[in-house]
Amino acid sequence: MDEPKQLLPVRDLEIRIVWLINLRWFAAIGLFLVLTGARYVLKMNLPFLMLYAGNLILILYNSLFFFYRDSKWGFKRAYFFANLQISLDLILLTYLIHFAGGYENPFIFYFIFHMVIASILLSNKAAYLQATLVVFLFGISTGGESLGLLPHYHLNGLIPAERCYLDLNYFIWIYVTFSSTLYIIVYLTTTIVNKLRKREDELEAANRLKSQYVQSVAHDIKGSLSAIQSCLKVVLTGLTGPVSEKSREMVARAERRSLSLLDFLNDLLALSKMRVTDKTEKKRVLLSELVKRVVEQLNPEIIEKGLIIIVGNTVSNSFIHANPLAIEQLFANILMNAVQYTPKGGKITLTFEELKAGGFIRIAISDTGIGIPKEVLPKIFNDFFRAKEARELTQYGTGLGLAIAKQIVEEHGGEIRVESEEGRGCSFIFTLPKIINK
Repeated sequence: MDEPKQLLPVRDLEIRIVWLINLRWFAAIGLFLVLTGARYVLKMNLPFLMLYAGNLILILYNSLFFFYRDSKWGFKRAYFFANLQISLDLILLTYLIHFAGGYENPFIFYFIFHMVIASILLSNKAAYLQATLVVFLFGISTGGESLGLLPHYHLNGLIPAERCYLDLNYFIWIYVTFSSTLYIIVYLTTTIVNKLRKREDELEAANRLKSQYVQSVAHDIKGSLSAIQSCLKVVLTGLTGPVSEKSREMVARAERRSLSLLDFLNDLLALSKMRVTDKTEKKRVLLSELVKRVVEQLNPEIIEKGLIIIVGNTVSNSFIHANPLAIEQLFANILMNAVQYTPKGGKITLTFEELKAGGFIRIAISDTGIGIPKEVLPKIFNDFFRAKEARELTQYGTGLGLAIAKQIVEEHGGEIRVESEEGRGCSFIFTLPKIINK
């Protein structure tokens, strides 16, 4: 296969590979049912031993793929793995169709599904190579039957014998039509996929440019705002001379507002920087120590509100592959939200679970706070969004904390979601990549 250009994020390719593995289980069950029905209901005279052997082969190699899916993939390995799965499926499908009627078998159209999948997951060259593999395999199988080089197994009971054509001319017409159909399917699918990928790249470039602009403007404003805040602090400390109580109150209010605006700019700069940067430097991070550090930083606020915080099993000695500063910010943002919106005497719970599939750790941060109305849940990770209930509880907040959390999780190849009901607290559930100890 060709040296692959990274067409999909590694995580997306891994998800699709696991999806193929899951589909193959359904295919194995379906194949067993079809073979059993053909044998005992339709009473077909086919080499069922060979066909059941093919079913067993499908289960065996899919089991290997299933147990291998926990391995940490780079793009090249995931790409090779996707190619290998599709190729093996095509070889096995040819084998099964040969022993079940050849081009009499209506299931020959199932080759088209793999052409569409290959066109979506693989490069154009690889997709055309997969189509060529099918043309070669189909030609060897059905051509061999037409020339008498391979035995033909007629679908008795389904197609009358007089309508079974093994004539060479008929084979050529079928072969040319089938082959051209495969190449046309690949051409149409890759054309659509290429346009979508191009549009996606253009949108990503536009977003990156926007983030660079926002980062530049926010940086300039932050410098001026820091100077303003410094001047206000000088006035409040009395270094410029006596200040009346009323004036002090107004200056203090302005200083608090400027501090709030600085927090907003810091969040905006952090989010813009993450969206501009292509890759985040990651290393081995002990999850339990990182969580302990973040909780200790928030202890004053937790004690002040009399909250109970429960940290469950942090998957002892489990390491994640992550940027430690980014993950600290992720936990701090979500936990700070929980502290801020949970009433006095409430409870915050952190739970951790190693996922068997995909090499990830799932973390859930739950609270007994004000909760989030169902109608605003889809917007909760949007930039600058704050629910009405949150705004009523406190006017302070940038609306960027959860957007930053989502960006961090996605940069690490994970997923994040929220489960909540108004007045019943909420749970933020996200995954992070673990380091598998070999």
